[in-house]
Amino acid sequence: MATRKKKVVKLTSSVVTPFDNGKIKMGIYYEKPKYVEEDRDMLNLQTYLIGDPVKLRRNYYITRALELFGAFILLIILLQGNP
Repeated sequence: MATRKKKVVKLTSSVVTPFDNGKIKMGIYYEKPKYVEEDRDMLNLQTYLIGDPVKLRRNYYITRALELFGAFILLIILLQGNP
């Protein structure tokens, strides 16, 4: 009968196993969290590109309110007329 060989995973020397008691190797596949930029300009750009519904909805209503206000002012100016 042929015997199966166990697959051995070799670690590089830069990987440090936090806990190793001979049987269990905890933290062997740990990866550091990736750096996340938290700049306001970058977050606004991502919001528009990805489409965050909360911010887009707020911007929609603000735009509509400003358009309505502008139309109201224009209507007042047109209806005043010359005395």
